[in-house]
Amino acid sequence: MRLSPEFPVFENGAAMRSRGIELGLAGRFAGGGQLLASLQWYRNRSDAATDNLNNQPPRQLKRTLSQPLWSPDWRLSGQVLAASHRQVLTERLPGYALLNLNLL
Repeated sequence: MRLSPEFPVFENGAAMRSRGIELGLAGRFAGGGQLLASLQWYRNRSDAATDNLNNQPPRQLKRTLSQPLWSPDWRLSGQVLAASHRQVLTERLPGYALLNLNLL
């Protein structure tokens, strides 16, 4: 897909090829805690280009840790989402990380 300069919409471009791998881990602890983690490496390429497609970070990390608090009805959960750098049109944007905390 590519962004058309004449119209602010995406249109189909050349064929695309996607390859990658994801490694995941899940575990439970005594007391009800849970850990989920995954790491992804991938490469998306257009048949018409030699570089990765725009706005596609080649690596991502996801980690979630959840723990019950003083009763089974209350749970504290934290999640980290991180992505590596990515190319957007003529710029290379740096990677980023997000931290989400939830009390349920």
